Amino acid sequence: MDDGERTLDGLPARDEMRERRQGGQPRWVTVWIGLDVGKEEHFADVLDDNGDPLFAKSIGNDEADLVALLERAQEHGTPALVIDQPGSIAQLAIAVAARRGVPVAYVAAWS
Repeated sequence: MDDGERTLDGLPARDEMRERRQGGQPRWVTVWIGLDVGKEEHFADVLDDNGDPLFAKSIGNDEADLVALLERAQEHGTPALVIDQPGSIAQLAIAVAARRGVPVAYVAAWS
């Protein structure tokens, strides 16, 4: 599929989105959104593919803030969301990312 093919809303075409969700580290991701998940507020640290900071900010745990975060990150490239927990307080972030075709990864704690 042509990397430039997009739907009317600017998101990747359905086949490309399905292909992106298939295992492993996505080769197309160029922007990494690290999200420290909180009950009422999240903290996002956004890095490029080299690990250099692009921006960081606190956002509310609501759909509008999450969409705005993903859109701002998308201005710098193709984003992926990396969260510190897949539990209930992260479910909205996971759902918003899924609707926008943004892959999600989980960071496991080392003991």
